[in-house]
Amino acid sequence: MAGYIIHIEYREGQELAWVEINGFSEESRSARKCRFQTIGWILDIVDTVHNKTHPDNLLNESFALDALIKYAKMDATSGEQLLVAKNWRKRFEVVWQNLDDLEREEAVTLNYDYWDNYWPGFDTYNVTLRKFLMNYKPQLSDVRDLDPDALDLTP
Repeated sequence: MAGYIIHIEYREGQELAWVEINGFSEESRSARKCRFQTIGWILDIVDTVHNKTHPDNLLNESFALDALIKYAKMDATSGEQLLVAKNWRKRFEVVWQNLDDLEREEAVTLNYDYWDNYWPGFDTYNVTLRKFLMNYKPQLSDVRDLDPDALDLTP
């Protein structure tokens, strides 16, 4: 059974579309393994649908939010924030703050030469930093001893 199906129906003077997400993709191992990639997989479906038809033609507008809640275990408010994000950077910012440390670690250390990546450019970032992060040993004994005003935390 396919993980999802996009139905687009053309009638005289009318276009209708609806999406069924029936479960995790049989094709994507990473969507099953990593919550960060699960969310990216759902967003990839959203973008595919929007590239094929106008969102106004969707009969089930809530398909993406429903999938984020059911498969990615997001709360409704975070899912709604994510779906109105204007680009992949904004999407990343919403998702990253909703992941716990273990989920972030998994996303950063996953080997995207083997696993699928649904976040544009993240595989390059990951490959660049994965080895460093896996071998990283903090030089600072305790960051709580640092003066927070002395740290430059501006983006």
